[in-house]
Amino acid sequence: MLVLAYAFPGYMSADSVSQLAQARGIEMLSDGHPPFMAMTWRCLEWLCAGPFAMLLLQTGALLFGLDSILQRYVSRRSAAIIAVLVLVLPPVLAPMGVIWKDSQMCGFAMLGIAMLAGGRRALGCAVLLAATAMRYNAPAAMFPLVVLLFRCTTGWRRYAIALGVWVAVTVVAFEINIELTQQQEHEWYSSLALHDIAGTLRFAPRCAARQIDRELGGLPLVAKDEPQKHCRWQYQPTTHWNLWHGERRIFDPPRTEAERDAIATAWWAIVTHHPKAYAKHRWAVFDKLLSEPSMQVWGEFVENDYQRTLVMSADHHSGLQQRWLGLERWFSTTFLFHPGFYLVLALALLPLCRDRLAFAILTSGICHELALLPLAPSNDFRYSHWMIVCTIVGVVIVFVTRRARATVTAGAASGSASTLPSRAAADETGPRRSPGSSSA
Repeated sequence: MLVLAYAFPGYMSADSVSQLAQARGIEMLSDGHPPFMAMTWRCLEWLCAGPFAMLLLQTGALLFGLDSILQRYVSRRSAAIIAVLVLVLPPVLAPMGVIWKDSQMCGFAMLGIAMLAGGRRALGCAVLLAATAMRYNAPAAMFPLVVLLFRCTTGWRRYAIALGVWVAVTVVAFEINIELTQQQEHEWYSSLALHDIAGTLRFAPRCAARQIDRELGGLPLVAKDEPQKHCRWQYQPTTHWNLWHGERRIFDPPRTEAERDAIATAWWAIVTHHPKAYAKHRWAVFDKLLSEPSMQVWGEFVENDYQRTLVMSADHHSGLQQRWLGLERWFSTTFLFHPGFYLVLALALLPLCRDRLAFAILTSGICHELALLPLAPSNDFRYSHWMIVCTIVGVVIVFVTRRARATVTAGAASGSASTLPSRAAADETGPRRSPGSSSA
């Protein structure tokens, strides 16, 4: 009810609208976003048109997954209360109220963890497969979950089989998206590749014009005169959009196979010739992701009138939603919306873990975040959402388990101490032996 009060019927950005348009057949299924999400949305449209069913799916999966996991440590009532509190925490609820592939992955992954931990291997792997199909970088998050939680035998064979299961889940998830794709958009060539090329040239020492021409040969360049200088002017670690949009753009978007091949060749040549500059560029992007994330709170049903017409949306905010969004935006100015804080906290919690499940959840969040170091195209807050959820759940489990152990230890110590006086009293009040009796 709290989630519905905040987000009903579900907020949508441009990515969400594109997925809904593909689900309704208005646009072709493309690989710009995983088409598995669009097909899931298409199935749910038979039950309820619009984003409401997807909102229930992602938040319900996360909520009941959390509840099932926490019941392993606390009572059913306490598990339900903690699960609700985790879901409505500002940094968790903000992305979960938006119909994004990140939110779908988060819900399916948490539900899959609960099933694997409960011994339902086949169903757990199927749900984790759905989570993997929701995001292209999800395998990094699924690796520790499957390897550490998939139990079928003992010893090294267990981990070998679990590794094979993870590979199978990853391959099948990618194959599903490939088979569903009707139109290829070649996103890497016009986003991450161009960003890496411009960023590496930004941090590289000044190169000779002949070397630059050789490395950038065949690229659809707009700024052909001193492209390295233009890269230093136009480069921003937070976005690649301005590199191929606007009057001051450096590149034209690739339209032919030859131009895409030229971008791939140039990317490899520049990255291998300037590895230190490439590392500086990727760290600059990762640092902005951790310290200055963008789009922390999204609270729009559509972005513009065109999208409203495209998906036939007439939703508007209630007074409660407007006030709640204002509160969320205030929280977004605090450390609660700084992914770097959660990454440090997760790393600090790892040595304190005495529980395999907590260790797997924390490691999953850390691996997913570190995978963004070479892969993040921008500094969107939602990219770090899974790591934030994993860290919060890890904090809860570590706190509960350590408190339980402390209680047991204190009880055992007090129990031993309390038995000493009674034993002493028994010795004093016990039957006296006769002078001629012998002791055992």
